Amino acid sequence: IRIGFGRVANTVRNLREHKDIAWFLLGYYFVNDALVTIFAFTPIYARTTFSMEFGEIISLLLVVQIVGFPAATIFGLLSDKIGSKKILLTTVALWGLIVFLLSVATSKTMFFVVALMTALVIGSSQAVARSWLSKLVPDEKRAEFFGFNGFASKIAATTGPVLFGFISVATGNQRLAMAALIPFFVIAFVIFLRIKEERVELSPTPL
Repeated sequence: IRIGFGRVANTVRNLREHKDIAWFLLGYYFVNDALVTIFAFTPIYARTTFSMEFGEIISLLLVVQIVGFPAATIFGLLSDKIGSKKILLTTVALWGLIVFLLSVATSKTMFFVVALMTALVIGSSQAVARSWLSKLVPDEKRAEFFGFNGFASKIAATTGPVLFGFISVATGNQRLAMAALIPFFVIAFVIFLRIKEERVELSPTPL
């Protein structure tokens, strides 16, 4: 346990020398936190707010997964062509729009359509984020930073579910709880916007 916490502390100290990576991880935590909440609560939201049957929910989730696979592949190819940053910013903006539409949807049909929009970004946003991180992290530190990212993501993915649950219980309105996730994507978008596409290699000092 002592060794484990010591290594985490060492990684945190190393982040001070890699500010773009630190900012990226912070932005990714906001995205990941919101996505974990959406994945966990959307079926409950569909059941409680729209009175959807379990069969309808299962069918919807199945279609989302089927569409999500080719969509992630397409976004991955686009990422190779125009850059991970532009694609990630696009997917984060789409997530913000999707959450807003979910919070104001007034019918099952509208909910179905909006939920199907998640198939476009459900896999691509996280895949492209990892791709971009690999460009920012020095080769010799990839295992360290990716391991730290996985560890920290587990811890960070707690605020969203707690916030959603608290607002749902306090107001009795899951639409407000869903809308409360929008700032997560707005903050992440602003953070990602300020980060360079790839790490800057320092030129050797001339003799």
